[in-house]
Amino acid sequence: MEKTVYGMAAEIVDDKMYFACQYDNALYVYDFATCEIHFKKYFFHEYKIATLYYKAYVYERSIFFIPWEASNIAIYDVDTNDMSYIEKPIGLTKTETVRVGNAVYLLPIEGTSIFILDLEGRSVTRYQLDGKESLIDYKHRRFATVNDEILCLPGKENVLYGIDLKLGRINSHEMPFNVEKYSIHATWGDKKAFVPFSLEDGLVIYDSKLNQYEMMNFGKRAENVCCVASLLIKDELLLLPVYGHIAYVISLSSNFITQIDLKAENGNVSSDLGFQNIIRYKNTYYAVSDRNPIMLEISEYDAHAIKLIHWQYKNNDIKLRISEIVDHGKESVSFEEKSEVMFEGQYELEELFLRMYHRNL
Repeated sequence: MEKTVYGMAAEIVDDKMYFACQYDNALYVYDFATCEIHFKKYFFHEYKIATLYYKAYVYERSIFFIPWEASNIAIYDVDTNDMSYIEKPIGLTKTETVRVGNAVYLLPIEGTSIFILDLEGRSVTRYQLDGKESLIDYKHRRFATVNDEILCLPGKENVLYGIDLKLGRINSHEMPFNVEKYSIHATWGDKKAFVPFSLEDGLVIYDSKLNQYEMMNFGKRAENVCCVASLLIKDELLLLPVYGHIAYVISLSSNFITQIDLKAENGNVSSDLGFQNIIRYKNTYYAVSDRNPIMLEISEYDAHAIKLIHWQYKNNDIKLRISEIVDHGKESVSFEEKSEVMFEGQYELEELFLRMYHRNL
């Protein structure tokens, strides 16, 4: 019997990554020490069996899973293996999220209400924002926290909006260029990078001190490459593809762009790699694909220091393949396979019982 595991919402506790699977309603754990994947538990309160959770946040010894299609916020206790739930409030549709301290701001893709999840109190509060029409109405909406403000991208025409965390209102920022197509924002000193969802539209490097901007192009290979996940390491902005298999590193100090081909030549990897979220643990960042059984390991010191980990259930075995970046010159790098490890896995019959249970309700 074959089973492929795709990650989605994930967090790390004690050198183990706990993740909700993209195409079933199971919780799995990846052990960094042994390179093994184990089934942990099912989200029994959910009737749907795919794309349940979008992001996860750890607080003390519990992991909070933020819903996408799910009807509840799930809370998993790492020590007891227990699962509890907070019912999703009315109006909390598919959301983008930002964590500020022990609060997670849940921003639906439409409307002017925001919801705040108190990780310590395990409660959700709804707030109505003042002063503006719906800001969160774009399916690729992303947010960036800058000081005491959550910037909302894309903007409208040449106006960038931000949620003022202290005053609870929406601020307006006039920009010298149209900000309607930019969904990623990064700040390095006086420079700000604005990146569109579709990379073939180019990007903008804005100098806030001089109030000047430069339009840049990603090149021909950016066609059909789309990104929502980004990571700023020192002065370099790393963009990971949700569609396509090319990643980009943008130097904000020199405005130089490097391409990285993330597609393993010998791996069972599709052209769309599906990286949507990045999590940090110790000195490393991790990005889990929701379209392929792969994970990226990225050094917090070097945006080019990336390893690709490939896992797969097949014939009751999980195959782990680790690839490393190989430099092919100044502007291009790719992955080549370095090692391969086989270890035993197990397909859980509990999944069958779960499907039969919900079918009979």
